[in-house]
Amino acid sequence: MPITKNKTRGFTLLEFLIYAVILTVISAAVVEIFLAMGQSQTQVDIRSEVNSNLRFAIEKISQDLRAASSLSTPAADVPSSPILVMTVGGQTITYDVSGGQLRRQVGVGTPEAITSDKVTVSTPTFLRLENTNIVLAKTTISVQIDLTISSTALVGGSAFSANKKTTISLKW
Repeated sequence: MPITKNKTRGFTLLEFLIYAVILTVISAAVVEIFLAMGQSQTQVDIRSEVNSNLRFAIEKISQDLRAASSLSTPAADVPSSPILVMTVGGQTITYDVSGGQLRRQVGVGTPEAITSDKVTVSTPTFLRLENTNIVLAKTTISVQIDLTISSTALVGGSAFSANKKTTISLKW
């Protein structure tokens, strides 16, 4: 009976190098995809934080203005003011910005921040608008709110900002 040699053939050095290069390229592409997905999610989270703070702040101010029985600041003869002062249910409510946070103070109590520490509020503008109807002898008072909120985290090297300008008519 003839003796046969069992030849097992392994990878050559060239085949191994080609395999290593292909595996490295695929791995690099997969890592890049995961990094891009993570960065996109961070951008979405930052934009969401800014927009939700902006919506909440405008809504809170609007609720107080609609319930207000009087408006102290801004006055009719002042072009605009960074502070809003009104009376709601016999209590004075003040809105201002301190340390980059929009604050709401009821009476002489401690001001509470109504925006998170993940955003910065630039100086808001509150403008009193009066419209007098001569025929009805009635004056309608509105407050225009201009508010800009920016993220404290950077997105692509710069802070994300959102601005909202709205006008609220008072019911008195």
